Amino acid sequence: MTRLSNGRELKRYVTASGALGFDGKGYAWEWILVWLGLMRLELFTKTLRTLTLAPRPYPTSNMDWKRFWTWIPWSPWSCIKFLPGNSVINKVGLWNPGFMYWWDHIRPNIDFANDSFIVSIFGTKDELLQMVRMLNQVDGIVAVEVNVSCPNTGKNIDQIEEIVKSVRVVADASRHPIFVKLSYGQKYLEIARRLRRAVEGFSVNSVPIEKVDPLGKPEDRPLYHLERRLGGGGGGISGVKAQQFNWRIVADLTRENLPVLAPSIMSWDDFKYIISQYNPIAVAFGAIHIRRPWLPTSIARRDMRERRTP
Repeated sequence: MTRLSNGRELKRYVTASGALGFDGKGYAWEWILVWLGLMRLELFTKTLRTLTLAPRPYPTSNMDWKRFWTWIPWSPWSCIKFLPGNSVINKVGLWNPGFMYWWDHIRPNIDFANDSFIVSIFGTKDELLQMVRMLNQVDGIVAVEVNVSCPNTGKNIDQIEEIVKSVRVVADASRHPIFVKLSYGQKYLEIARRLRRAVEGFSVNSVPIEKVDPLGKPEDRPLYHLERRLGGGGGGISGVKAQQFNWRIVADLTRENLPVLAPSIMSWDDFKYIISQYNPIAVAFGAIHIRRPWLPTSIARRDMRERRTP
């Protein structure tokens, strides 16, 4: 574990934003795995799905949260597709019921004091300030993640001056530690260097498909129908296909002694490699939950057994 400035501990194993929903309890199809003990959520610091101040329902983003919350059938696989090689592409976007809905209806049922949570937020400087000031009222939050790199919003994620200024203002206003979520699609190292003294860690987003396959024709992309209809790029790549890009971020940040949560863990071998090579402050499990949601628990248990063995 890593102890942060607020005295809370960031666990060695972290679930990436969105992997376990808006309350950290997982999605409906995962509850049976939790009940069977195949998913041990208490082993993880859980990053909640990114919130924006205003709701983002379909079609502003790519799934309809209203249908989700009322259990009317919906179609997540229209914006999430499996790729060969244990990888995933998504154009989910930042669909969410809005910060105030979460604050009134979901937050009261989250035990921040006795469990381990990171709250993830996205927005303009003023929107971030409003959310972080409300979060200041909540005891027990491990950290607040400021997402400055979602590849599916259509927002320019490489506005360095705007990003740095916004994060510094938010960090000054927050009583909780701030993490910043970066992407290979931006000048991540310059941003991280300039925020070294303002924040306590960096997490890593999916990789814009344009970076993975820069010469590919847009009409050949797996989610081109959504790209054409909604804009905001062709989607974000996670899993094995993202490793060469995201682990480069980890290498670059750790080389400069910048604290980073290492992403794109899809197997035990991935976990052992990233720990032995870079010794990040934690590892983050994201897309693995889409393909094998029980595997992060299996990896964490195996790691704990091996660390206890002389």
